[in-house]
Amino acid sequence: MSYVKFLKALQYNFIKPPLIVGGHAMEYYNVRKAGHDLDIMVSLNDWEVLKKKYPNTLNLFGGQTEDEVDATLNLEHEEIDIIKTLWLHDYNELMEGSIDLGDVKVISLSNLLYIKAFPSITHNDNKSTEDVKSIIKKVIDNKKN
Repeated sequence: MSYVKFLKALQYNFIKPPLIVGGHAMEYYNVRKAGHDLDIMVSLNDWEVLKKKYPNTLNLFGGQTEDEVDATLNLEHEEIDIIKTLWLHDYNELMEGSIDLGDVKVISLSNLLYIKAFPSITHNDNKSTEDVKSIIKKVIDNKKN
């Protein structure tokens, strides 16, 4: 998978395997091609270390604290978004049913659909809506085969 070059750029040994979400997860399931960046969720222990390593990259999405809305580290140079929470869901919650690739895990297709539904519904996000439709089509196609 194309995630390897992104993770090498971090020069970081994860305590727990990061969870691939977003476009690279979509590509893993052959739903669509990944975009220009990599979105990964990390364990709380990894988050604390990485937050210290990249102190000026914290995005709280309009909240005042990391626990109020969501929290990510947006590493523009490395083209990686390191995610603590998505829609207030953390690493442990979204790991359920994930695919273990050894050095990383890929979010389950059902959890990918779940997290894509939030921006589709709450923000009328067209890209997320198209992703939701594509994931549903993939699920149906998988059932037929």
